[in-house]
Amino acid sequence: MLSENDRDMMILMDQCFHDDYLSTLQRGSREYSAKVENDAFRRMRADIEEEKDKETRQFMVDTVVHYCKDCSMLLSYILNEYWHAWIRDYRRQMKKVKPLELYIDLERIMSMCCDSTTYTKQSNSPRKTLTIPGNHSGEERITYVNSEVSNVGLLNSYFKFGSHKFFVGQAISHTVSHLEERYGLDFEKLERARRRAREE
Repeated sequence: MLSENDRDMMILMDQCFHDDYLSTLQRGSREYSAKVENDAFRRMRADIEEEKDKETRQFMVDTVVHYCKDCSMLLSYILNEYWHAWIRDYRRQMKKVKPLELYIDLERIMSMCCDSTTYTKQSNSPRKTLTIPGNHSGEERITYVNSEVSNVGLLNSYFKFGSHKFFVGQAISHTVSHLEERYGLDFEKLERARRRAREE
């Protein structure tokens, strides 16, 4: 069952398909079949409705909306060539950010170790702003990371230092993987044990 937010996303996606995508194709010179494009859109929409994971569903909607507005590729081509591979890749990236709580804590520690231009003696909070690249929707700059941040967004996040970027999400991922391999740790199991201990 889709939430109200999900239904709103689907309405937006439907509007983008009909108002932006089909009308742009009709005005353009590219050859296409309205039936084929409608069928492709319906199949993508069905995949989205069947998707149980909220974050993956948002990724799928964002992707369809982007290409409906962009019109750089036909949806039928995306469905046949890329759609399922992109979804698999997104799920693979999501799995890298486990446990999320550890990633959030480590990001917070790293941000406090950065020399922030927003630091003032009055605030005593040298918190570096984190940039989270969106899926086709631009970047988001935040100063506080919580569990509302998408796993893939956190994985691809970075601190900006002038024209340079420090990809903090990737650094955390590599560090966590290295510690697990080197010392035989399983941070997911450790995080579950920590949660159980806190609940008792």
